[in-house]
Amino acid sequence: MSVLHKWATMEMNFVPQGRHVNAPMPTPQELRGICRGGLLDIWEFVNARVHSAQTARKVKGNLPVALLARHRSGSGYKVKYGGDTKYSQERAELLERQRGLRSQLEGTKADVKRLGKDLGISRLESEILSAEQEYQTSCSEISYLQHKQTLLGAHSAECKANTARYEEYTKRIAGKLNRYKELKSGHGQSLLFSKQGSSQTNGTSSPGLESACTKIVHESSSEVASFLNQLLKGDFGSDSKALANGIGWLEKQLAHMRTFMVTEQSRNSAWRLDKRLAQLVSQVHRRLAALLADNPGASEMARTLFTTELELVSATAALEQLRDSCRELQESASKASKEKDCLYSKYQKIQDFKKLTEKKQDLIRVLVRQNSEAKKKLEVLQRENLNYMQSTLCSHEAGTVAMATQMRNGVSEEVERFAQLPLHLLRLTSLDSCISSLC
Repeated sequence: MSVLHKWATMEMNFVPQGRHVNAPMPTPQELRGICRGGLLDIWEFVNARVHSAQTARKVKGNLPVALLARHRSGSGYKVKYGGDTKYSQERAELLERQRGLRSQLEGTKADVKRLGKDLGISRLESEILSAEQEYQTSCSEISYLQHKQTLLGAHSAECKANTARYEEYTKRIAGKLNRYKELKSGHGQSLLFSKQGSSQTNGTSSPGLESACTKIVHESSSEVASFLNQLLKGDFGSDSKALANGIGWLEKQLAHMRTFMVTEQSRNSAWRLDKRLAQLVSQVHRRLAALLADNPGASEMARTLFTTELELVSATAALEQLRDSCRELQESASKASKEKDCLYSKYQKIQDFKKLTEKKQDLIRVLVRQNSEAKKKLEVLQRENLNYMQSTLCSHEAGTVAMATQMRNGVSEEVERFAQLPLHLLRLTSLDSCISSLC
């Protein structure tokens, strides 16, 4: 069955068709079902003699020729012996030619049918290829339209942003114009304020005028001076957090002011460099026009080349600046990542300590509960011991008291009795145990 599977896949290039077009290729175990009984000899003949798709077509096309050959061998031109019909060479040749033409006609018909099938397949393949080409063209057109739509959306967003900026600029300019008009008409806020001045000659104070800016500077200076005096005296106030917050806020404002100053300086230097660059570009254009006045094409090409090189230099400088910025951002990102990892490790340690604390607290709660229960158990055990002692010692106490009562004055009575005995009647006796006793 593996031979049949190999012949179907490698020799004949068999693929599932019809309603089984999406089905997988049959396995050798599945092909075993069609190679049994009378079909076994047929498949052996096919495997032995058919070795390609073209050979199969030839065999299929030559079947009518073989049938004609068998028919010719069975029904040729014959002359009956002893009859009236005579042999004619010309008629035999005509019949032979007729049979040849018929066989050629049948072969041509078979070839036409086979070519029709092949053309139908090729037409189907061409239709599939054309459909795939149209699909690819449609996909490319759709992607191009999507790209154009994205570009138009970005351009529209940029236009909207520019419109919003222009509107904001218009509002600001209108506000400034209205403010200037109010100031000009006299209805605006006065820019001059009264102040108490001092005369250097006699030291007396006299009223005067000062501008709004001067007033703000004067008030700010007085506040800063009072703040510095408090710091020098060590009077930080009762709220230390407010002082720390104020210092942090001042540091942030100082950093912001420094950044603003650096930005303004960079803008001023960039404006001066742009102005200088425009002057140099105009000088170069004038010099090129003077040198290449006789050749306008060369002059235009030189201008284009100069503009391109200038754009290349500017793009290279911008690229270097962007690389520096990217490097700084990467360093800051790595630093922030390290700080984040450090904070995360501290957080993990805090969480671990918190878990350990919770475990210890649970253990303490268990011990407290056990101790509280142990106190109750100890009191119960103490009461039980007292009851046992009372129940067991009361009887012994009564017996002891009775015995003590009985034995009271017993020794004195025995001594008195012994004293009443006549001592001259006493004598020593010897016992078998060699112990002497009084009788």
